[in-house]
Amino acid sequence: MNTTIHKVPATHAWQWFKEAYGLFKQQKPVWIIMCVFYILAYIAILQIPAIGSILLACAAPIFTGGFLLAARKRSVNQTVRFADLFLGWHNHFRPLASFSALMLPLILIENVFGQSLATAHGQPASPGAWLVILALMLIHGALMYAPALLVFQRLPLGRALACSFRGVLRNWPAIALSVLLQSIMVLLSIATLGLALIVLLPVMCLNSYTSWRDIYTDETLPYVA
Repeated sequence: MNTTIHKVPATHAWQWFKEAYGLFKQQKPVWIIMCVFYILAYIAILQIPAIGSILLACAAPIFTGGFLLAARKRSVNQTVRFADLFLGWHNHFRPLASFSALMLPLILIENVFGQSLATAHGQPASPGAWLVILALMLIHGALMYAPALLVFQRLPLGRALACSFRGVLRNWPAIALSVLLQSIMVLLSIATLGLALIVLLPVMCLNSYTSWRDIYTDETLPYVA
């Protein structure tokens, strides 16, 4: 099965965001409830001693799959429900769990180095530790489209990883600009005492769907003014 990988202009970063907001505003309450639930679950799981971060690392890609499937429903004018957040668990558990298992060692290494930086007690961290953290962040970024490729294109895990890497590599200017735009908006949300995050976080999640659709398919989302 051939997988299309388009090279898109950097300016598409703004288009992705606009289309994500268009999907969000069609059903604002359900997207907000989904994100609030996920954040609360995230916090609760992290409180579990010893294994909290492991459980979170395993569950996050599966919840991501559910969010992507919900975004797909909304993009074809189907009604999104809160239960759609769990579609990844019901319909695509095996491939997403395989991806989770692959990412788990990276998460554990990231946690170890992150804790070492947090407990430095004012001492400068070694350049090696920062390089490891940077390398792990780049790996995460390179694999950002793997869940969508597993869920929508139903690719084998190895092929999904390779296609995600190639798609990110071909479109890094647009992806970098997208990250920059979202970072600026997060900073601007401070002026609202963080209240704008109630809207911004769901839109950022939907942005992962609209960018995947632009890069890996020939479809276009109808713009919702």
